[in-house]
Amino acid sequence: MEIIKTTCGECSSALEFPRDFDNVICAACGAAYQVRQYKGAINLVALKPGGAQSGFGELESRLAELDEIIEDLSGQVEIIRSKEQGAPLQMGCAVFGVFSLVLLVIAFFITVARPLFGEWVFYLSLLVVVLLGAKRMHLKLTSRREVEQLREEREQREAALADLEQERDRLRNLRLTIVSRGPEASIEENGG
Repeated sequence: MEIIKTTCGECSSALEFPRDFDNVICAACGAAYQVRQYKGAINLVALKPGGAQSGFGELESRLAELDEIIEDLSGQVEIIRSKEQGAPLQMGCAVFGVFSLVLLVIAFFITVARPLFGEWVFYLSLLVVVLLGAKRMHLKLTSRREVEQLREEREQREAALADLEQERDRLRNLRLTIVSRGPEASIEENGG
């Protein structure tokens, strides 16, 4: 279990707590903090007594969660996009591989095997190399149907990503509204 060591923002006393804790209270002054994690960094959000900040802390928590989900989904979209765009590159590499094998067979027969085996073995070897290369290309390459499935999956994830980004923007605007009006306005709106 990893222990986080920091200081209290109120009294500067040492704070130590396990990484998986959600809330921390300073033993010296009693200040309460919500623990937020994002990209491996730990942030402490001060919780005000009486719960005036608790809704704001939930909002911050939801924003951090949305940021993580958006980052993960963006990575998935990029992986799918790279697979989708990799199909032409795979084709080029496969053709180059067959071409290289044909050149190797030609070089071998020109230098060594032609005088020993004759021309018919040369042509048979070329035919075998081309057929095996074509079969291997057919097995390894991404089909049009697979590319279409990748495209559809990417478009679905991009739509979900757009929805999440829209939700994140809405929550950020809500946070700005709460901050600009002050804690008293948010208490009044909540029926306080």
